[in-house]
Amino acid sequence: MPAPAPDNNTLNNTLDNTSVAGAGGSNGSDILHPITLRPFSAYELEKYGFEKLREEINTIGTTSGTEGGRKEEKRKEIERLTNETAALIKQKLEERETKTREIEREMEEKEKTREVERKVFMKKLGSAGGGRDI
Repeated sequence: MPAPAPDNNTLNNTLDNTSVAGAGGSNGSDILHPITLRPFSAYELEKYGFEKLREEINTIGTTSGTEGGRKEEKRKEIERLTNETAALIKQKLEERETKTREIEREMEEKEKTREVERKVFMKKLGSAGGGRDI
């Protein structure tokens, strides 16, 4: 039986209270990095805009009348993007249906051609073989 692996003192498998969301300070240090589970640095918060996003989320529902216009603009922008996306998807579906109909029509034409060729071949085979069946 193999011996258990020695404890690695450099790994911390437990979370202390300072790394738990909401337990840290209110300066943004309580926002945890999803991979390292450590608070974001001030540089990361600024670079990725997490603090701004967090403030927007926290102010939802507590906004004044001036923020209502921004919310309405965002709602209209989202609605516009949704409509554009829906129109694009509808167009793609129509193109696909058109191609499918064309392919089905071509297949029907080829099947008719094969049937005619089969009949002609059977007549030739029947007349050349003296009327015997295959």
